[in-house]
Order: sequence, then C-alpha cells, then structure tokens
Amino acid sequence: MADNNPKLFSIVVPVYNEENYLDNCIESVIGQTCSDYELILVDDGSKDASPEICDKYHSLYSTFVKVFHKENEGLLLTRAYGIEKASGQYIISLDSDDALRYDALESIKNVIKEYNADMIMFCASRKKDFSDKWNDIPIQSNVVLNLYDVYELTCVGTKLNNMALKAFKRECYAGREYFTKYSKIRNGEDLIQSLCVIDNITKPVYLDKVLYYYRDNGSSITNNFQKDFYDSVSVVGTRLRYFAKRWDKGDNLLVTKVYQRNLITCSRTIKEIIKMCNDRKLRYEQFEKIRNSDFFISSLEYGDVRKLGHLDRFLIWVCNSKRYYLFEAMKLLLY
Repeated sequence: MADNNPKLFSIVVPVYNEENYLDNCIESVIGQTCSDYELILVDDGSKDASPEICDKYHSLYSTFVKVFHKENEGLLLTRAYGIEKASGQYIISLDSDDALRYDALESIKNVIKEYNADMIMFCASRKKDFSDKWNDIPIQSNVVLNLYDVYELTCVGTKLNNMALKAFKRECYAGREYFTKYSKIRNGEDLIQSLCVIDNITKPVYLDKVLYYYRDNGSSITNNFQKDFYDSVSVVGTRLRYFAKRWDKGDNLLVTKVYQRNLITCSRTIKEIIKMCNDRKLRYEQFEKIRNSDFFISSLEYGDVRKLGHLDRFLIWVCNSKRYYLFEAMKLLLY
C-alpha cells in the first residue's frame, strides 16, 4: 500500500466477536507515548457489536485508524489481509482481546534506532498491570542476536511462536497469497507465519521487557476441541521440519531437535483429545488418525521417545500400541 509518508509502525488487529474487550485493546494503542503509527482494524465477519466499535474509532481518529470489513476467513488470513493493507515500516500484531503497555511503541522504536533491528521480540504479561512476565525467552537481551541461536529457539520450543510478541519489518512477511494454502489451519497459525518472518530477518534483537498484556478469556479456539486439531498441528510441524533443514549447518542438529519437538506435539495432541473430546467414538477415530499418519510415524522414527518425560512417553506408547482403553481410564481419573 503506497504512502508518501509511511508511519514507523502498522499495528494490525484482527477482530472477531470481541465486543467485550475491543475498546480496551484500541485504547491501549491510542494511549501510546509514541504516535508514529497507523492502526489497522480488520473485522473478520463479526456477529456482535465489534464492527460498530471499529467504525466508531475510525470516525473519531480517521487520520490514523483504518477499518476493513470482510467475510469470515479465520485469524491467519485476516491477519495477512491486515498486513497487506499496512504501509508502516514495521508490523506489530495485536489480538483484539489483548492490550499494549502505554510505552510499548516507544520502547520498540528505541531498539530499532539503536540496533537497526529488523525483528524485535519482547515479553508479555497475564496481568493487566503488566506486573508479571509470562514468556521470558532464554536469550541475551539488547544485542543483535546470532541468527542460528534464533533458529534453534524456534526449533526446540514455543517461545518464538507468538506473532503478537514480535515487531518486524513489513518486507519480512511472506504475504497473504502465500498463506492461502494454509487457510484451514486453526491451531499453529502463529508459528506458520512466524517461520516465514524469522526466515527473512538479518538483525533480530530481544528486548527483555513486558510490553504486551495477553488475556486468557477462555473463549479462544485453542480452548475448544476441533476435529481438525491434529491436521493443523501436523501441517505446521511438517513445515517446521522444512525450515529446520534450511537453517541447519549440515549437521542435522536442528532437524533432530524438531523431530523431538514433533514427538511432544503428538503426545500433547493426544492429551488434548483425552481432555477435550467427550465423544468416545470420535476420540478413537482421532487416535487412529494420529497413529496412522506419516507425521506420527516419522516422528517416532527420527525422534527419541526415551528422552521424553514419563507422561509423554506413556501417551506415545499407548497410541502406537493401540491400547486406547488406557486413555479412557485416564479421562475418568484426570478429567
């Protein structure tokens, strides 16, 4: 999107049925100490009062608040749509039920100015007053990081998954057209986008500072079981393998770490099914789907079950041996 005087930041907010929290989210942006931004609100076919709330802020602040209304496509493509409409130099993703600390943009701007960083990672809090640290990243702060260290963190765990906890140059994003083939993903969509961003950066910096309020409102799709849960996480896990191979130094260390992470993904998915799926027939169908999938089979072949924790190891063994009745006992005992 052409702009003769682009802002430093484009803050992209995908919006879907968040009328209870949307005002707070938007006000957290409008109250920033740094005004060098545009706010892009993308209504993804909301059925509540969210569209009217978006329009209200556009009418009040039309010079820097942009609003787009479209048919429902899900979070991944809605965020990609917003980034496509952005003109700022750096993208910040903000979920519509969350909030930024009042000095978030100014803090990130200072890091950009000092290090010429193209991706800035930061911390979140689960408390409204930003008094705790939810996702402390075990990496050096306030230096330009070694890319391999960032790749390794991406491969071994979930610390760098969240799109909302990083600011990045707009050109590092892959674009909406690229993500259309992943439109059905409902779990792991943050990671599938983050992988493309991380693959395109050259100067990442970690700011060890809590700048984001991450609300756990209990209503997100990650808190409700879907039949295609495993389909999504296996696609994303396979994509992670692809990038691990790209980033490896020829020693397959990153690839090995990813297969180990894939094993954990399989075990955690099994646990999710036991906990969230109340239909016994559907549970068994899900276990069978996992057991017979190429993703599970290859994870078993190249990962090391012996390095898993006791519960993860047990869940993998039960699934692989088809002793699903043991999962039924777990559901009765634990849930």
